[in-house]
Amino acid sequence: MTPHRCPTALAAAAALAAAWLAVAPANAAGAAADNHAAIEARYQTERKACLDGGTGQDQATCLKEAGAARAEALRQRLEGGETRETLAANALRRCAAQPPGDRAACELLARGQGMEQGSVRDGGVIKEVVSRTVGKPSTPPIQPQRSASAPAIAQQPTR
Repeated sequence: MTPHRCPTALAAAAALAAAWLAVAPANAAGAAADNHAAIEARYQTERKACLDGGTGQDQATCLKEAGAARAEALRQRLEGGETRETLAANALRRCAAQPPGDRAACELLARGQGMEQGSVRDGGVIKEVVSRTVGKPSTPPIQPQRSASAPAIAQQPTR
């Protein structure tokens, strides 16, 4: 079967798109232009890093991925359309699957607390939360032992 193209359908779609753009609020258009400028700026930064060889990837792969990221960002699919609040709530929700003893530390890490070292470029990011607890010693205190050569001291009965 040969696909048929209908020029009137394309014209109707173009007219509908033009009408929508005409009635769209001006501030939305301004925000979209700002977002587009930010996407382009990020792409140019990533492209420059690719060309300079500072990414750890071969140049062709790097440029391809930078272009793909730009295309996804322009389609507003790069971030998944999720807000920071949604992402934070999801991170905290994942902590519920941790054992009770680890859950508090997980929640601190999810909130961005603790120490962080390393980078993705270096092979990994290590996040650490240190907490100190004071409790009973796990072993009883050591009692002094008498040596065999030392005479035992007899205890005098108390009156």
